[in-house]
Amino acid sequence: MGRDALGEVRGGEVSLRLVGDMRSSNTTLRDPVIMRVVDYPHPLKGDRYRVWPTYDFAVSIEDAVCGVTHVLRTSEFMLRNELQDLIRSYLGLPNPTYVEYERFEFEGTPVARREIRALIERGVIKGWDDPRLATVASIRRRGIVPEALREFVMRYVALTQSRKVYSWELLYAINRRLIDRDTPRMFFVDGPVKLTLLNLEPVEVEVPLHPEGHMGFRKLRASREVYVRRQDVAEAGAGGRLRLKHLANVRVLRLEDGIAVGEVLPGPPEPGMRVVQWVPVESAVPTRVLMPGPTFKPDGSFNEESLRTVEGYAEQGVLGLKKGDRVQFERFGYCVKDSEADPVFVFTHR
Repeated sequence: MGRDALGEVRGGEVSLRLVGDMRSSNTTLRDPVIMRVVDYPHPLKGDRYRVWPTYDFAVSIEDAVCGVTHVLRTSEFMLRNELQDLIRSYLGLPNPTYVEYERFEFEGTPVARREIRALIERGVIKGWDDPRLATVASIRRRGIVPEALREFVMRYVALTQSRKVYSWELLYAINRRLIDRDTPRMFFVDGPVKLTLLNLEPVEVEVPLHPEGHMGFRKLRASREVYVRRQDVAEAGAGGRLRLKHLANVRVLRLEDGIAVGEVLPGPPEPGMRVVQWVPVESAVPTRVLMPGPTFKPDGSFNEESLRTVEGYAEQGVLGLKKGDRVQFERFGYCVKDSEADPVFVFTHR
């Protein structure tokens, strides 16, 4: 209905109701509103119209006119079936077959639009593609491939009216199997400490991009100073031994005041020796990784630690990755490059 037809009537002052049954046990049939006045502009039609149909009235007619024979939707709409059938019966339109099911959820993750919208409006979630969410945009940003979603749904999800809450680990396990062979490996050192190797001569080593060898190699040039994880050095302790992967065996001489010193030992890797990743100091790239976690705590409150940032150093090869490229940072996890220019990644899973 056009803007001039209602004169001075404003939004909220009048509405059009369908005569239903005020005694019905189905509350949607108790004289429901089917038209209302809206004074703010429509996203597509602007301010051309002021009177608009409600969801129930509009969808009842649209489904029939468009020839919809089966309506698949979540069980929260179940009460509306009778109302929509009633509207179509008054208009002589056919009714569809309804298939209701309960939405499935992941632990600690909101899926309802109203919940997500509220979090965005509060500013605690940055948008619909925030990596803490389970939206299509979010899981794409995290590097979950479509094939993993399809396999997850086919294997675990059924059309049921009971609410299902799944562990993210089920989806991660499928995704890991699908992406592993096509994901290159690189070194990223989180929580780094500079390790000075007293007797290491400058050397260039070839390191495979994948343990199976089918993706080729990259070259790393190491000199006396490399970054390693502080935790690895601390756990080895003075006199302890580490294997810098594809480079050398190292004995830790000391770790104090943020300074680590070691010496290179001759020979191949020793049985039981801890093998660690490393990054040459001279070519290290400062790198950040966004670590999404459960949005909600078990008690339903917002998890303030649901998106952490881990900082460290990565090898120079990360600069050649494009936005959306996957990589496995060894001993850290699968990640997706989140920026075209900056070395920022989103953590996928281990």
